Amino acid sequence: MARLEVRRQLVAGLLLAAGGLAWLAGLAPGDGFWSSLFWPELLTGTGMGLSFVPIALGATAGAPPQHAGLASGLLITTCQMGGAIGLAATAAVAAAVHPGSAARVAVAPALTSGYDHALGACVGVLVARALAALFYPARPKRAPVLAGEGFRSSTEAGPSPIRCVPLTSTSGSARCQLDRWGVSTVSPERAL
Repeated sequence: MARLEVRRQLVAGLLLAAGGLAWLAGLAPGDGFWSSLFWPELLTGTGMGLSFVPIALGATAGAPPQHAGLASGLLITTCQMGGAIGLAATAAVAAAVHPGSAARVAVAPALTSGYDHALGACVGVLVARALAALFYPARPKRAPVLAGEGFRSSTEAGPSPIRCVPLTSTSGSARCQLDRWGVSTVSPERAL
């Protein structure tokens, strides 16, 4: 039941944020602060706030405890890169609407028209994310356990086996790969 509530919160948050951005996309030069900026920004901020926790829960749900930091770091890096790429894409959309119009016509209508189109594109992305959240599986799939190929170190917790492949290097170590979460190094005696 809790997973369903988290999914509902995510979808509701994304749709609230999309509604706030759609409201902002209707801006015109000279609109008032309270009716045209404050309430849509409050709606967008509330929606994004509601969606952050479910996104973090979904991104780190299948991670074993020893790899929670790795999953969290990957989530934060993805959010930072996504924000930068999203900002660049929306700025490109805003600039492409009227590429040279600032020199020929009034600046405020040209900028407003460009931002309206960019915010409309953001609304489309948020609605697509909400639809994807509806159809995403509720439980993360676990990697299959391979019989007879497992090795378990004394520090590892959890059900994931490690497969070790000796390296041909001067370090004398073996490369051990966790099924889902990366690479760790152990001595060749423990790998055999």
